[in-house]
Amino acid sequence: MNKLFTKLMGNAQINIAADCRDQGKLTTGQTLALSGERGATLTCTSGVLWVTIEGEYADHLLGPNQSIAMPARKKTVLGGLNGAGYCLATA
Repeated sequence: MNKLFTKLMGNAQINIAADCRDQGKLTTGQTLALSGERGATLTCTSGVLWVTIEGEYADHLLGPNQSIAMPARKKTVLGGLNGAGYCLATA
C-alpha cells in the first residue's frame, strides 16, 4: 500500500496554506468539484484527499499538510477518505 500511495501522490508538495478562502470536510466517498484559479493551492488538513485534475493522467493522494497547486481553468474533483479536510487558498 505504501508504494501505491507514494506513486499516486505524484508531484504533491508539502506546504501549509496560510490563507484559506474556502475550507471543509469530506466524508469517505463524498466528492466535491472545483474549478482552479491562477495561484490557487489546495491543502489537505486531515484524513486523505483523492484529487483528480482534468486532463492529467495520474490522480493525487494528499495527506495532512500536503498541498498541490491547482491549474487555472481546469476542473478538479476531490474525494474524501478517512474524514478528509481541505483548505483552498489563493496567492
